[in-house]
Amino acid sequence: MVTCVDRKEKYRSVLSNGNVSIECDNPKAYGGAGHEFGPHDFIEAGYAACLNAGTRKICERENIPYEEIKITVALDYHDDEKMYIRHKIEIKGVSKEVEADIAAREFQNCLVKKNLSKELIFEPLED
Repeated sequence: MVTCVDRKEKYRSVLSNGNVSIECDNPKAYGGAGHEFGPHDFIEAGYAACLNAGTRKICERENIPYEEIKITVALDYHDDEKMYIRHKIEIKGVSKEVEADIAAREFQNCLVKKNLSKELIFEPLED
């Protein structure tokens, strides 16, 4: 669970999961200063973090040495009917074939992707 508490500056806030806190700000296009992660950035971040962890687990489990795993996620929410979440998995230090194989498997297994693919129901949180 995450809580969000406003700051004095316009549209800035602090998010906390009870252990870690992070600043949040609206992008300039939506009235904020754009100095921190914006609300949609956290959707991208959650998916990217899940893909990164899962990719690392595959490499570790299969003893595949690598130099770096880089995940890029881009959210496109400007269509009134659909939201596109595009990703790219790069594994430095492995062949393109190995990278493609691991990326395809992790795409299928990513828990955040599975959860975001379900029907979403928004409702108030009970006390």
